[in-house]
Amino acid sequence: MTAAGDTPARRTRASAAKKAPAKPSASKSKAEAKTTAAAKPAASTSKSEAAKKPTATKPAARKPATKTTATKKPTPTKAATAKKPTATKSAAKKPAARKPAPRKARATSTRPAGTQHEWDGTVTSVTELARHLHALRVEPDGRPVPSASVLNLVAVADDESAHEVESIIESMSDHQPSRALIVKTVGGKGGIDAHLETRATVFRGRASVQVELIRLMLHTDQPEGVASAIIPLLRSDLPVYLWWPGVPMPDDLLYREIEDTVDRVVTEAEREPDAMVALAQLAEVVSAGRVSVTDLAWARLTTWRQLITQLIDRHHADRMRRGSVLQIWYAGAQPTPDALLFAGWFREAIGDKLMVELHPRADVDITGLVEVHVDAGGPQHLSIERIPERESAAVVVYTAGRPTRRRVLPLPSRSRSELLAGELEMLRPDVPFERALPRALEVGAA
Repeated sequence: MTAAGDTPARRTRASAAKKAPAKPSASKSKAEAKTTAAAKPAASTSKSEAAKKPTATKPAARKPATKTTATKKPTPTKAATAKKPTATKSAAKKPAARKPAPRKARATSTRPAGTQHEWDGTVTSVTELARHLHALRVEPDGRPVPSASVLNLVAVADDESAHEVESIIESMSDHQPSRALIVKTVGGKGGIDAHLETRATVFRGRASVQVELIRLMLHTDQPEGVASAIIPLLRSDLPVYLWWPGVPMPDDLLYREIEDTVDRVVTEAEREPDAMVALAQLAEVVSAGRVSVTDLAWARLTTWRQLITQLIDRHHADRMRRGSVLQIWYAGAQPTPDALLFAGWFREAIGDKLMVELHPRADVDITGLVEVHVDAGGPQHLSIERIPERESAAVVVYTAGRPTRRRVLPLPSRSRSELLAGELEMLRPDVPFERALPRALEVGAA
């Protein structure tokens, strides 16, 4: 039953009144939402961003294009990887391409390494001989071959020593290239038997003459004309050395003729049968004073003299000048030139109060000096004994009141070619040798 006044309109308004309180509830929800948004800005931001995502997602939707670009990256990588083997192959071919280059450069030289040119014949004039020598020093294309010579070497030889002299000259060509003349005189009415030889080595595609060897056999009974055959064959811009295997006689016409054209003379007294006679002849040559003279026996003493200088100081030398004894043992039955020269050098350094004793040693298979003893007046004694197989010497130093010292020190022995090479490096007079020579004659005559 409907209440009084309960009309449909009233019921509609009552229904609307009941629904009205929901509006404040919605506003309250909005306020709470604002409060929640203030307390949780991140969530609100996320919601706002989530609301805006459709707009921001549009460029993000292009990610497949980015993925497509990423998928294209392997394409150039594969291409680069595919090209690497090609580069490696080309790099591997480079050494093979470089190897033939130096060979071709060497092959362009007209003279290969170790080239040797020779000429043998008989001429009647030095001018003709010089023309043949010049022809050996010219390339087939007309260019002159550069020469590496540093000196002129004139060697006087006989039939027995000519081959050995030539071998020694060739052995020195690497470090002392030269124009070498080996001269031999025989009887006759004229003419020159000659052998010309040039040896060239190739360096950087160019040949360079290391040895110019000239063997001359002069058919003449007058040695006075030998110099006229030698001088035109020498290089005027280089020093001239005369190597005389042996010792020249003071009145030797061949030596007197050549002596005036050379700067230094190298002799070999050891090749003479008598050491005293050889040194006497050598003293006459030196006293003439025309040219600087030295001997290979003196050069052989260099290591001995250096060793003595190291072991004897000035204080010991002063004591020895008041009286001392020098004992020398040499190989063989007769005194050798180096033993006499060593005694002469020692006496020149110490003075006349030095007594010298020479003793032979026949039980050794060596040449030259074997052992040296120095007695400096009793409290000091020095002994040096050569050990050939070790290229050294056993040294004993005794001093009164002190322990005896024993050592093994180097004492190398040099070959004939090494001794000659050392003397060919000097031009000045050998003053110690010139002073030791007369003293050596004094010791030998005592």
